[in-house]
Amino acid sequence: MSNPSIPDTNHISRYCRPSKVDGETPQPPAFQLREEKGEDYLSVDWLEFLKEFKGGCDAAAITEALRKRGLKVSKGGRHAVFNVGDLRSYVKKRVPKKRMLDVRHVPRHEEDSHSGVYNYNHEESNFIAVLISQAIKEVLKP
Repeated sequence: MSNPSIPDTNHISRYCRPSKVDGETPQPPAFQLREEKGEDYLSVDWLEFLKEFKGGCDAAAITEALRKRGLKVSKGGRHAVFNVGDLRSYVKKRVPKKRMLDVRHVPRHEEDSHSGVYNYNHEESNFIAVLISQAIKEVLKP
């Protein structure tokens, strides 16, 4: 992969559709790889990148970045926010062989915060999704 890894001190967010949220809490299915779409990474947004290019990384900036990529963002959805290092460490301690997730910047254009969480596959997606849901640092309303 030629895309740079995101530093452990930085933060990412994952938009969770209303159907993947219970009350205010994103549920594990929001973090599963979609086999039917052939996903090999979980799409997220790099918040420090957003802050540099947009002057802020609040819920409104995240929502705007997603909408610019053509995603529908609903009021009932939620942005799950993670510290990259905490997420990687949390998962590593709980999976066999102490596998480390890799979080990389995968922009689709020059000022795009789109990124990906790599190093898990469809066979273990359900288990890893549960762990990811347990590592949420903050939940924001769009």
